[in-house]
Amino acid sequence: MVKQNLEESVLLLKQLRTELHDKMDNSQLDEFDFIIQQLEVAKSQSQILELLGKALASIPWIYKIIEHFS
Repeated sequence: MVKQNLEESVLLLKQLRTELHDKMDNSQLDEFDFIIQQLEVAKSQSQILELLGKALASIPWIYKIIEHFS
């Protein structure tokens, strides 16, 4: 179940990356790609959650929302 959810999450992040490629600079895209690669080999649930948080925080408009509530 966790593996299937992880695979779906990675697929969704890849689709999101495709949609946002012209709204993010190269360093943000590189970071997003790196996080996706790490998710594909993540072993523990805590590691997966941490990486998903990093992926979401690396998207500029989501980062602004997080900063607003911090």
